[in-house]
Amino acid sequence: MLDGIGGILLAASPFLLGFSDQVFWPHVLFGIFSVASLVTHTETMLPTGHKEPA
Repeated sequence: MLDGIGGILLAASPFLLGFSDQVFWPHVLFGIFSVASLVTHTETMLPTGHKEPA
C-alpha cells in the first residue's frame, strides 16, 4: 500500500513541483515500476522444490 502511494507521488512529482520541463521520465518510470510491484506475487518454495500449500 505504501509503495503504491509513494510510486504515484514519485510519478507525479515533476508535474506537481513544476520541474517537468527539465526532466520527468526517470520519476515517471520508477513511479510506475513501484506501483507495478503491487501486482506481483511471489510464491514460497519448500526445500523439496514444491510450492507451499495455500
